[in-house]
Amino acid sequence: MSIRFRVDGTVIFNSRSTGLQVGRYFFDGEVRPVAGAEPIANLTLDLVDNDSVVRREFEIQLLGKERLRLTPVLTTSQGRPSDGLRRVVVLKKSTDAENSPLTAGQ
Repeated sequence: MSIRFRVDGTVIFNSRSTGLQVGRYFFDGEVRPVAGAEPIANLTLDLVDNDSVVRREFEIQLLGKERLRLTPVLTTSQGRPSDGLRRVVVLKKSTDAENSPLTAGQ
């Protein structure tokens, strides 16, 4: 899985379950996740999928200078992660940050 956040607010999202998708991202820096609580959406991705927009919501947490934790937020209507991603993923900053995306760490 990889995610590229661009300065202009666009995002490129690529995973095995979804394939390559592009769209816009919205980050709310005012939302501060609390350890042990249910995930709270502070990152929203609106991605184009087959000519429609799919909204994916995550709780994103900074784990250090080079890593982010991405936790899918459950939808109330479906009771499952809103993006097909069903587990927590830790993203590692690419060695070429300007030209490469964040990628899932091992």
